[in-house]
Amino acid sequence: MTSYESDATGRTSKQTLNGHLCCSNTPLTRGEECKRRKLFLSRKQRLELNLLKLPTDGWNYSSLEPLRTMWIDYMRQNLNINKVPKCTDQDWSAFSTIVSKAELVGAEMTVVKSKVPNQIGMKGTVVLETKMTFQIVTSQSKLKTVIKETSVFQFQLDNMKFTVYGKHIATRPSERSVKKIKGQMVPDL
Repeated sequence: MTSYESDATGRTSKQTLNGHLCCSNTPLTRGEECKRRKLFLSRKQRLELNLLKLPTDGWNYSSLEPLRTMWIDYMRQNLNINKVPKCTDQDWSAFSTIVSKAELVGAEMTVVKSKVPNQIGMKGTVVLETKMTFQIVTSQSKLKTVIKETSVFQFQLDNMKFTVYGKHIATRPSERSVKKIKGQMVPDL
């Protein structure tokens, strides 16, 4: 316990009280403690601790069924529609914004086009999304990493099929949910 000097009102004049560092210059009474900010790990610290890397073996494709079901429920709740609106409908911009900002972890995704030939046709459940990659567990229970920038992805929700160009979603998922989406995204042909 740290000793402290108190004045007539019972307030302390030191910056520490019982081993707690004070956050401001205001004096504290004996029973008060300074509230500490919650400390979070930075991205660099998480990378050093290998918290951003998944193990390559030990995956079971069938055990990811609850994750896929949860993702389908999430998308149904977000979209709240039964059919895709046409490009000329007034609901199109809201619909496309929701789809482009959606969380894709849990989606059953297929690589339709890619500059990496052995990734074309790869199908599986997304288990981790980073700024530049998707990590997908295939039906053979293998973890595969797919680069977003050079690929075109497709996923299905009920009877609706969505095609997503990887270069348009090449941001961190947390940034994509708050980032303003460009009005017109023209794909490279």
